[in-house]
Amino acid sequence: MELRKYDIVHLSAEAELESGGIHPCYEILFISSGSAHLRWMGKDYRVQAPALFLLAPNTPHTLISERSSPCSFLYLELGVESAAAFPGLPQQRDWNMLQTSEERLKPGLASVYTTAHSLLETLSPQSPFAAVAEQIAQLDIRKILLLIGCYFLPASEADRLTGSRLEQPEASERIRTLMRNLESTYFEPHTVNQLAASAHLDVSYFIRQFRSITGKSPLKYLQDLRMNAAAWFLSTTQKPVQEIASATGFQSVHYFSRLFKMTYGVSPSEWRKRETRV
Repeated sequence: MELRKYDIVHLSAEAELESGGIHPCYEILFISSGSAHLRWMGKDYRVQAPALFLLAPNTPHTLISERSSPCSFLYLELGVESAAAFPGLPQQRDWNMLQTSEERLKPGLASVYTTAHSLLETLSPQSPFAAVAEQIAQLDIRKILLLIGCYFLPASEADRLTGSRLEQPEASERIRTLMRNLESTYFEPHTVNQLAASAHLDVSYFIRQFRSITGKSPLKYLQDLRMNAAAWFLSTTQKPVQEIASATGFQSVHYFSRLFKMTYGVSPSEWRKRETRV
């Protein structure tokens, strides 16, 4: 995502002033203080800060300050990699209309405006992070768009998700929990059937899902944990190779040594001579 142009603008309350235009890029407009009146896509949006608008490319817009209150705002013109990185026009309309209601202030949306205020501070001329302000700003912009995307997710996705697709995130989370457990119990005996049962998943489905998450089979993932632990023990302790093999879950020191050499290209004793840190 490219930050093409941005500015922080203060409109006086002494008279109605207008700001706006048309741009060949996406734009985020954040009203940080005061009240304002936005004209966009044939609609009028009268808002009190905080309010954040999403504007599609090549759509004329005008922001008018209200005489009753000074208005400060931040605008950001964005170059995005693809249209998918920015909410679509129907979502922009719904989101912008939301800015005119008190619903925008409900707790679930507070992070959007908190992040926008952080963005404003980062891009302020007084920011202590001026040298890296744009890089930090890009992170906050992505966060804002992700948060807005989450707001629309239930409405846009729930109806078209099938039962099997609804189960997938739950299965994924169970597998990730299992992976964390393996990190603590890698030295214990494990079988694929036992791992699948502990995740409450069919064995074949468990293996496919595990591989899609890690790029490895469950046993290869476990083997790599054991090999990493063994390499560390060899480098940092004087424990005998047989004891290290047992401590990392191998019943046979000969199988352990053969597998270690296949993994690292040298035997455990040669590894210890080369990599010792004691």
